[in-house]
Amino acid sequence: MKMFIRLFSVLLSIMLFCTGCGVSKENSKSDVVENKEPTVDDKVEKIVNSMTLEEKVGQIFMVAPEAVDKDGGSTTVFTENIEKEVEKYNLGGYILFAANIENPTQTQELINGFKKSSKIQPFIGVDEEGGRVARIGKNSAMGVEKIEPMAQVGKSQNYERANEIGTTIGKYIKNLGFNLDFAPDTDVLTDPNNTEIGDRSFGNDPEVVGKMATEVVKGLQSENVSAVLKHFPGHGGSIGNSHQGFSLSNRTEEELKSCEIVPFKTAIENGADCVMVAHMSLPNVTGDNTPATLSKKVVTDMLKTELNFKGVVFSDSMSMGAITENYGTGDACVKAVKAGIDMVLMPENLEEAYNAVLEAVKNGEISQERLDDAVSRIIKAKIQRGIIK
Repeated sequence: MKMFIRLFSVLLSIMLFCTGCGVSKENSKSDVVENKEPTVDDKVEKIVNSMTLEEKVGQIFMVAPEAVDKDGGSTTVFTENIEKEVEKYNLGGYILFAANIENPTQTQELINGFKKSSKIQPFIGVDEEGGRVARIGKNSAMGVEKIEPMAQVGKSQNYERANEIGTTIGKYIKNLGFNLDFAPDTDVLTDPNNTEIGDRSFGNDPEVVGKMATEVVKGLQSENVSAVLKHFPGHGGSIGNSHQGFSLSNRTEEELKSCEIVPFKTAIENGADCVMVAHMSLPNVTGDNTPATLSKKVVTDMLKTELNFKGVVFSDSMSMGAITENYGTGDACVKAVKAGIDMVLMPENLEEAYNAVLEAVKNGEISQERLDDAVSRIIKAKIQRGIIK
Protein backbone atom coordinates (compact mmCIF):
# COMPACT_ATOMS: atom_id res chain seq x y z
CA MET A 1 0.00 0.00 0.00
CA LYS A 2 2.82 2.39 0.93
CA MET A 3 4.56 1.53 -2.31
CA PHE A 4 1.37 2.35 -4.24
CA ILE A 5 1.04 5.71 -2.47
CA ARG A 6 4.69 6.56 -3.25
CA LEU A 7 4.22 5.58 -6.90
CA PHE A 8 1.05 7.68 -7.14
CA SER A 9 2.86 10.67 -5.59
CA VAL A 10 5.73 10.38 -8.08
CA LEU A 11 3.33 10.16 -11.04
CA LEU A 12 1.34 13.14 -9.78
CA SER A 13 4.51 15.20 -9.39
CA ILE A 14 5.59 14.37 -12.93
CA MET A 15 2.15 15.32 -14.28
CA LEU A 16 2.17 18.65 -12.43
CA PHE A 17 5.70 19.38 -13.64
CA CYS A 18 4.75 18.68 -17.26
CA THR A 19 1.64 20.80 -16.94
CA GLY A 20 3.72 23.63 -15.52
CA CYS A 21 6.13 23.36 -18.43
CA GLY A 22 3.20 23.54 -20.84
CA VAL A 23 1.89 26.72 -19.24
CA SER A 24 5.35 28.21 -19.34
CA LYS A 25 5.62 27.50 -23.06
CA GLU A 26 2.21 29.02 -23.72
CA ASN A 27 3.11 32.10 -21.71
CA SER A 28 6.38 32.32 -23.60
CA LYS A 29 4.54 32.16 -26.93
CA SER A 30 2.10 34.80 -25.73
CA ASP A 31 4.96 37.07 -24.66
CA VAL A 32 6.57 36.73 -28.09
CA VAL A 33 3.32 37.78 -29.79
CA GLU A 34 2.79 40.71 -27.43
CA ASN A 35 6.38 41.95 -27.70
CA LYS A 36 6.85 41.56 -31.45
CA GLU A 37 8.29 44.53 -33.32
CA PRO A 38 5.56 46.65 -35.00
CA THR A 39 5.59 46.48 -38.80
CA VAL A 40 5.92 49.54 -41.03
CA ASP A 41 2.18 49.30 -41.73
CA ASP A 42 1.50 49.23 -37.96
CA LYS A 43 3.56 52.40 -37.52
CA VAL A 44 1.80 54.09 -40.44
CA GLU A 45 -1.64 53.26 -39.05
CA LYS A 46 -0.70 54.53 -35.59
CA ILE A 47 0.60 57.86 -36.93
CA VAL A 48 -2.31 58.43 -39.32
CA ASN A 49 -4.87 57.62 -36.62
CA SER A 50 -3.23 60.16 -34.29
CA MET A 51 -3.45 63.01 -36.82
CA THR A 52 -6.17 65.64 -36.92
CA LEU A 53 -8.07 66.30 -40.14
CA GLU A 54 -6.16 69.57 -40.57
CA GLU A 55 -2.81 67.81 -40.16
CA LYS A 56 -3.78 65.21 -42.75
CA VAL A 57 -4.73 67.89 -45.27
CA GLY A 58 -1.45 69.71 -44.65
CA GLN A 59 0.49 66.52 -45.21
CA ILE A 60 -0.60 66.19 -48.85
CA PHE A 61 0.94 69.51 -49.93
CA MET A 62 4.52 70.27 -50.98
CA VAL A 63 5.44 73.90 -51.63
CA ALA A 64 8.41 76.13 -52.40
CA PRO A 65 9.73 78.17 -49.43
CA GLU A 66 8.17 81.34 -50.85
CA ALA A 67 4.68 79.91 -50.25
CA VAL A 68 5.23 80.17 -46.49
CA ASP A 69 7.33 83.35 -46.58
CA LYS A 70 5.22 86.49 -46.28
CA ASP A 71 8.28 88.74 -46.52
CA GLY A 72 8.38 88.32 -50.30
CA GLY A 73 11.31 87.74 -52.64
CA SER A 74 13.39 84.58 -52.94
CA THR A 75 13.68 82.72 -49.65
CA THR A 76 17.21 81.87 -48.53
CA VAL A 77 16.92 82.30 -44.75
CA PHE A 78 14.51 80.58 -42.35
CA THR A 79 12.76 83.31 -40.34
CA GLU A 80 10.28 83.47 -37.46
CA ASN A 81 7.53 84.40 -39.91
CA ILE A 82 8.23 81.26 -41.93
CA GLU A 83 8.26 79.20 -38.74
CA LYS A 84 4.75 80.41 -37.87
CA GLU A 85 3.43 79.39 -41.30
CA VAL A 86 5.15 76.00 -41.12
CA GLU A 87 3.55 75.32 -37.73
CA LYS A 88 0.18 76.57 -39.01
CA TYR A 89 -0.09 74.26 -42.02
CA ASN A 90 1.97 71.17 -41.03
CA LEU A 91 2.86 70.61 -44.68
CA GLY A 92 4.16 67.32 -46.00
CA GLY A 93 7.11 68.75 -47.86
CA TYR A 94 9.10 71.61 -49.34
CA ILE A 95 10.88 71.91 -52.68
CA LEU A 96 13.90 74.16 -53.14
CA PHE A 97 14.95 75.83 -56.38
CA ALA A 98 18.15 77.53 -57.56
CA ALA A 99 17.04 80.85 -56.01
CA ASN A 100 16.86 79.18 -52.58
CA ILE A 101 20.32 77.62 -52.86
CA GLU A 102 23.33 79.95 -52.42
CA ASN A 103 25.98 77.81 -50.74
CA PRO A 104 26.17 74.60 -48.67
CA THR A 105 25.96 76.20 -45.20
CA GLN A 106 23.05 78.48 -46.10
CA THR A 107 21.18 75.58 -47.75
CA GLN A 108 21.66 73.30 -44.75
CA GLU A 109 20.46 76.00 -42.36
CA LEU A 110 17.35 76.73 -44.44
CA ILE A 111 16.49 73.03 -44.66
CA ASN A 112 17.12 72.48 -40.94
CA GLY A 113 14.70 75.30 -40.18
CA PHE A 114 11.90 73.47 -41.99
CA LYS A 115 12.76 70.19 -40.31
CA LYS A 116 12.97 71.57 -36.77
CA SER A 117 9.66 73.44 -37.10
CA SER A 118 7.67 70.53 -38.55
CA LYS A 119 5.57 68.30 -36.31
CA ILE A 120 5.85 65.47 -38.84
CA GLN A 121 9.20 65.43 -40.61
CA PRO A 122 8.82 66.74 -44.19
CA PHE A 123 10.05 65.66 -47.57
CA ILE A 124 12.71 68.15 -48.66
CA GLY A 125 12.88 67.88 -52.43
CA VAL A 126 14.85 69.26 -55.35
CA ASP A 127 14.99 68.86 -59.14
CA GLU A 128 18.44 67.33 -59.56
CA GLU A 129 18.39 65.22 -62.71
CA GLY A 130 21.85 66.04 -64.00
CA GLY A 131 22.43 67.79 -67.32
CA ARG A 132 20.48 71.04 -67.72
CA VAL A 133 18.14 70.35 -64.78
CA ALA A 134 20.46 70.60 -61.78
CA ARG A 135 19.59 73.21 -59.16
CA ILE A 136 22.69 72.29 -57.16
CA GLY A 137 25.06 70.98 -59.81
CA LYS A 138 24.85 74.18 -61.88
CA ASN A 139 25.84 76.32 -58.87
CA SER A 140 29.66 76.43 -58.70
CA ALA A 141 29.49 77.52 -55.05
CA MET A 142 28.09 74.09 -54.12
CA GLY A 143 31.28 72.31 -55.19
CA VAL A 144 29.66 69.13 -56.51
CA GLU A 145 30.32 66.98 -59.55
CA LYS A 146 28.63 68.14 -62.74
CA ILE A 147 26.56 65.35 -64.28
CA GLU A 148 26.20 64.92 -68.03
CA PRO A 149 22.77 64.94 -69.78
CA MET A 150 20.83 61.70 -69.51
CA ALA A 151 20.65 61.46 -73.32
CA GLN A 152 24.42 60.95 -73.29
CA VAL A 153 24.16 58.25 -70.63
CA GLY A 154 21.36 56.49 -72.50
CA LYS A 155 23.30 56.53 -75.74
CA SER A 156 26.27 54.86 -74.03
CA GLN A 157 24.03 52.13 -72.56
CA ASN A 158 26.37 52.19 -69.57
CA TYR A 159 24.01 51.08 -66.80
CA GLU A 160 26.76 51.19 -64.19
CA ARG A 161 27.17 54.88 -64.95
CA ALA A 162 23.44 55.43 -64.44
CA ASN A 163 23.68 53.79 -61.01
CA GLU A 164 26.78 55.84 -60.22
CA ILE A 165 24.91 59.04 -61.15
CA GLY A 166 22.05 58.15 -58.80
CA THR A 167 24.47 57.38 -55.98
CA THR A 168 26.54 60.52 -56.56
CA ILE A 169 23.52 62.82 -56.63
CA GLY A 170 22.00 60.98 -53.68
CA LYS A 171 25.12 61.51 -51.60
CA TYR A 172 25.57 65.21 -52.26
CA ILE A 173 21.93 66.20 -51.85
CA LYS A 174 21.60 64.02 -48.73
CA ASN A 175 24.59 65.82 -47.18
CA LEU A 176 22.74 69.10 -47.67
CA GLY A 177 19.60 67.77 -45.96
CA PHE A 178 17.46 66.77 -48.95
CA ASN A 179 15.63 63.44 -48.81
CA LEU A 180 13.74 63.42 -52.13
CA ASP A 181 14.84 63.99 -55.73
CA PHE A 182 12.47 64.71 -58.60
CA ALA A 183 14.44 62.35 -60.82
CA PRO A 184 14.99 60.38 -62.95
CA ASP A 185 13.23 61.63 -66.08
CA THR A 186 11.58 58.41 -67.25
CA ASP A 187 10.11 59.75 -70.49
CA VAL A 188 10.69 57.95 -73.78
CA LEU A 189 11.61 60.58 -76.37
CA THR A 190 9.22 59.50 -79.12
CA ASP A 191 9.34 62.96 -80.70
CA PRO A 192 12.91 64.27 -81.27
CA ASN A 193 11.48 67.78 -81.67
CA ASN A 194 10.16 67.78 -78.09
CA THR A 195 12.48 70.34 -76.51
CA GLU A 196 10.67 70.36 -73.14
CA ILE A 197 12.09 66.87 -72.52
CA GLY A 198 14.87 66.61 -75.12
CA ASP A 199 18.22 65.57 -73.64
CA ARG A 200 16.66 65.01 -70.22
CA SER A 201 15.46 61.64 -71.56
CA PHE A 202 17.63 58.53 -71.80
CA GLY A 203 16.40 58.11 -75.38
CA ASN A 204 13.74 56.60 -77.61
CA ASP A 205 14.07 52.92 -76.62
CA PRO A 206 11.60 52.11 -73.80
CA GLU A 207 13.64 49.11 -72.62
CA VAL A 208 16.83 51.15 -72.34
CA VAL A 209 15.02 54.05 -70.64
CA GLY A 210 13.48 51.62 -68.14
CA LYS A 211 16.81 50.01 -67.24
CA MET A 212 18.57 53.37 -66.99
CA ALA A 213 15.84 54.90 -64.83
CA THR A 214 15.89 51.83 -62.58
CA GLU A 215 19.64 52.17 -62.01
CA VAL A 216 19.32 55.86 -61.11
CA VAL A 217 16.50 54.96 -58.70
CA LYS A 218 18.64 52.28 -57.06
CA GLY A 219 21.52 54.72 -56.68
CA LEU A 220 19.39 57.48 -55.16
CA GLN A 221 17.49 55.21 -52.81
CA SER A 222 20.68 53.47 -51.66
CA GLU A 223 21.42 56.87 -50.07
CA ASN A 224 17.92 56.98 -48.52
CA VAL A 225 16.77 59.63 -51.00
CA SER A 226 13.33 58.95 -52.47
CA ALA A 227 13.31 58.91 -56.27
CA VAL A 228 10.42 60.40 -58.25
CA LEU A 229 9.81 58.97 -61.73
CA LYS A 230 8.49 61.60 -64.14
CA HIS A 231 6.34 62.46 -66.12
CA PHE A 232 3.71 59.67 -66.16
CA PRO A 233 2.31 58.41 -68.49
CA GLY A 234 5.09 59.79 -70.72
CA HIS A 235 5.85 63.34 -71.88
CA GLY A 236 8.29 62.46 -74.66
CA GLY A 237 5.80 62.71 -77.51
CA SER A 238 3.68 65.62 -76.30
CA ILE A 239 2.92 68.81 -78.22
CA GLY A 240 3.15 72.21 -76.53
CA ASN A 241 4.56 73.11 -73.12
CA SER A 242 2.71 72.45 -69.85
CA HIS A 243 4.76 75.16 -68.08
CA GLN A 244 3.40 77.84 -70.39
CA GLY A 245 -0.07 76.52 -71.10
CA PHE A 246 -1.62 73.67 -73.04
CA SER A 247 0.24 70.39 -73.60
CA LEU A 248 -1.22 67.43 -75.47
CA SER A 249 -0.38 63.87 -76.50
CA ASN A 250 -2.38 62.13 -79.22
CA ARG A 251 -1.16 58.69 -78.17
CA THR A 252 -3.77 55.99 -77.54
CA GLU A 253 -3.79 53.92 -74.37
CA GLU A 254 -2.45 50.91 -76.31
CA GLU A 255 0.41 53.00 -77.75
CA LEU A 256 1.31 54.33 -74.31
CA LYS A 257 1.32 50.85 -72.79
CA SER A 258 3.58 49.47 -75.52
CA CYS A 259 6.08 52.33 -75.31
CA GLU A 260 5.91 55.28 -72.87
CA ILE A 261 4.61 53.33 -69.87
CA VAL A 262 7.16 50.50 -70.24
CA PRO A 263 10.02 52.25 -68.37
CA PHE A 264 7.67 53.38 -65.59
CA LYS A 265 6.52 49.79 -65.15
CA THR A 266 10.13 48.57 -65.00
CA ALA A 267 11.24 51.15 -62.43
CA ILE A 268 8.10 50.68 -60.32
CA GLU A 269 8.68 46.92 -60.21
CA ASN A 270 12.21 47.69 -59.00
CA GLY A 271 11.02 49.73 -56.03
CA ALA A 272 10.76 53.41 -57.04
CA ASP A 273 9.22 55.33 -54.12
CA CYS A 274 7.30 57.97 -56.07
CA VAL A 275 5.85 58.88 -59.47
CA MET A 276 5.00 62.33 -60.81
CA VAL A 277 2.02 62.66 -63.16
CA ALA A 278 2.17 65.15 -66.05
CA HIS A 279 -0.31 67.94 -66.86
CA MET A 280 -0.61 67.01 -70.54
CA SER A 281 -4.01 66.18 -72.01
CA LEU A 282 -4.62 62.72 -73.47
CA PRO A 283 -7.85 62.97 -75.51
CA ASN A 284 -7.43 59.51 -77.06
CA VAL A 285 -7.20 58.01 -73.57
CA THR A 286 -9.58 60.10 -71.46
CA GLY A 287 -11.96 61.32 -74.18
CA ASP A 288 -11.40 65.01 -73.42
CA ASN A 289 -8.69 67.60 -72.70
CA THR A 290 -8.52 67.07 -68.94
CA PRO A 291 -4.86 67.20 -67.80
CA ALA A 292 -3.55 63.75 -66.79
CA THR A 293 -3.01 65.07 -63.25
CA LEU A 294 -6.75 65.57 -62.83
CA SER A 295 -7.80 62.33 -64.53
CA LYS A 296 -8.90 59.36 -62.41
CA LYS A 297 -8.47 57.19 -65.50
CA VAL A 298 -4.76 58.05 -65.67
CA VAL A 299 -3.84 58.37 -61.98
CA THR A 300 -5.96 55.71 -60.29
CA ASP A 301 -6.78 53.25 -63.07
CA MET A 302 -3.62 53.23 -65.18
CA LEU A 303 -0.98 53.98 -62.53
CA LYS A 304 -2.25 52.77 -59.18
CA THR A 305 -4.43 49.85 -60.30
CA GLU A 306 -2.95 48.49 -63.54
CA LEU A 307 0.69 49.04 -62.55
CA ASN A 308 -0.10 48.21 -58.91
CA PHE A 309 1.83 51.24 -57.72
CA LYS A 310 1.73 51.48 -53.92
CA GLY A 311 4.01 54.48 -53.47
CA VAL A 312 3.42 58.24 -53.48
CA VAL A 313 1.88 59.88 -56.55
CA PHE A 314 2.86 63.53 -57.05
CA SER A 315 1.19 66.06 -59.28
CA ASP A 316 3.47 68.17 -61.42
CA SER A 317 3.61 71.79 -60.26
CA MET A 318 0.08 73.13 -59.91
CA SER A 319 1.46 76.60 -60.71
CA MET A 320 2.02 75.66 -64.36
CA GLY A 321 -0.02 77.30 -67.08
CA ALA A 322 -1.76 74.05 -68.02
CA ILE A 323 -3.53 74.30 -64.64
CA THR A 324 -3.65 78.01 -63.78
CA GLU A 325 -4.99 79.09 -67.18
CA ASN A 326 -7.84 76.60 -67.07
CA TYR A 327 -8.76 76.04 -63.39
CA GLY A 328 -9.01 77.88 -60.10
CA THR A 329 -6.40 76.90 -57.50
CA GLY A 330 -8.80 75.25 -55.06
CA ASP A 331 -10.85 73.50 -57.73
CA ALA A 332 -7.74 72.07 -59.41
CA CYS A 333 -6.31 70.71 -56.15
CA VAL A 334 -9.60 69.07 -55.17
CA LYS A 335 -9.85 67.48 -58.63
CA ALA A 336 -6.26 66.21 -58.36
CA VAL A 337 -6.83 64.53 -54.99
CA LYS A 338 -10.09 62.98 -56.22
CA ALA A 339 -8.24 61.66 -59.28
CA GLY A 340 -5.77 59.87 -57.00
CA ILE A 341 -2.92 62.34 -56.53
CA ASP A 342 -1.36 61.82 -53.08
CA MET A 343 0.88 64.88 -52.92
CA VAL A 344 -0.13 68.17 -54.51
CA LEU A 345 2.94 70.08 -55.67
CA MET A 346 3.16 73.87 -55.50
CA PRO A 347 -0.42 75.14 -55.71
CA GLU A 348 -0.54 78.73 -56.95
CA ASN A 349 -2.14 79.87 -53.68
CA LEU A 350 -1.45 77.65 -50.65
CA GLU A 351 -4.17 79.06 -48.39
CA GLU A 352 -6.84 78.72 -51.06
CA ALA A 353 -5.73 75.20 -51.98
CA TYR A 354 -5.53 74.02 -48.36
CA ASN A 355 -8.95 75.42 -47.46
CA ALA A 356 -10.56 73.97 -50.60
CA VAL A 357 -9.29 70.45 -49.89
CA LEU A 358 -10.20 70.74 -46.19
CA GLU A 359 -13.75 71.80 -47.07
CA ALA A 360 -14.04 69.07 -49.73
CA VAL A 361 -13.21 66.42 -47.11
CA LYS A 362 -15.64 67.93 -44.61
CA ASN A 363 -18.52 67.95 -47.13
CA GLY A 364 -17.72 64.49 -48.50
CA GLU A 365 -16.57 65.51 -51.99
CA ILE A 366 -13.21 63.95 -51.09
CA SER A 367 -13.78 60.82 -49.02
CA GLN A 368 -11.98 60.29 -45.71
CA GLU A 369 -10.75 57.01 -47.16
CA ARG A 370 -9.10 58.81 -50.13
CA LEU A 371 -7.40 61.31 -47.81
CA ASP A 372 -6.20 58.59 -45.43
CA ASP A 373 -4.84 56.57 -48.34
CA ALA A 374 -2.84 59.57 -49.58
CA VAL A 375 -1.48 60.36 -46.12
CA SER A 376 -0.66 56.70 -45.44
CA ARG A 377 1.39 56.44 -48.63
CA ILE A 378 3.33 59.58 -47.70
CA ILE A 379 3.98 58.48 -44.12
CA LYS A 380 5.04 55.00 -45.25
CA ALA A 381 7.59 56.38 -47.71
CA LYS A 382 8.96 58.66 -45.00
CA ILE A 383 9.35 55.76 -42.58
CA GLN A 384 11.03 53.58 -45.21
CA ARG A 385 13.57 56.33 -45.99
CA GLY A 386 14.25 57.06 -42.32
CA ILE A 387 12.69 60.53 -42.47
CA ILE A 388 10.25 59.51 -39.74
CA LYS A 389 12.01 57.34 -37.17
